[in-house]
Amino acid sequence: MSPDRKPIISPPSSSSSDTKINVLVRAQTGGELIFKVKLSTQFSKVASAFCKARGVDVKTVRFLSDRGQRLMGESTIEQLELDMEDDEDGVPTIYVDALSEQIGG
Repeated sequence: MSPDRKPIISPPSSSSSDTKINVLVRAQTGGELIFKVKLSTQFSKVASAFCKARGVDVKTVRFLSDRGQRLMGESTIEQLELDMEDDEDGVPTIYVDALSEQIGG
């Protein structure tokens, strides 16, 4: 394990989906937005909020997990089974990359 990466932790051990986590969305242009959401939140809400904040159409952005898995649809954060890491404050955080769709050749 490299010194830059923190160990992957398992999801919070709460039996309910009311546990709040951070979803850090990294834009292709270098910016980041952090959303504090419940595990029961649909990922489409995070995607819509990111696109609204950036002023882009949600249809032109692709979201990928750290493992390269494409994230979309009405699945909840919990159902997507993404890797969580603790941030510097000890809050469970999921990292997602937002890539602009390329049109043309």
